Amino acid sequence: MKRTRFGLIMLTVVLLLALPTAALASKRIFTADLKTEAGVQKGSALLGTNPDGSMRVSIVARSLSSPVTAAHVHSAVDGSVLITICDSASPTPGVPLCTPAPGGENSVQVAGNVSPAMMHVSAVVLSGLLNSDMTYVNVHTSLNPGGEVSGTLTVP
Repeated sequence: MKRTRFGLIMLTVVLLLALPTAALASKRIFTADLKTEAGVQKGSALLGTNPDGSMRVSIVARSLSSPVTAAHVHSAVDGSVLITICDSASPTPGVPLCTPAPGGENSVQVAGNVSPAMMHVSAVVLSGLLNSDMTYVNVHTSLNPGGEVSGTLTVP
């Protein structure tokens, strides 16, 4: 009886260790208020991670100075691009165009699954940065190519 119980416990441990780490992860939602340098809120962003490793992103920003050229998730460590949310300046297959929000010429509204073409780092690196509050969303416009509005992605 003791051997059977010990064997079942060991089998359970082995099976748990064999599962991919993504399958053991929980669903997480990260949000960002997108503000100008002066602190005026112009939009919001949401990034959701799922236990299966998939991600979904949503962004909306309105009343910007000029048309949106790109939107990214950046590393707060070095500013590198982690995810391209949308890009109209140099379109790439698999990356959405920066679509204007309804009723707003100088705006953006994009929502969808994060495709491999949008990712610039591994899911492990991204997860570590997200969980450390070391990522931010930046919306670039033609008059502000370095970014017009941005906000840190955090768990609400």
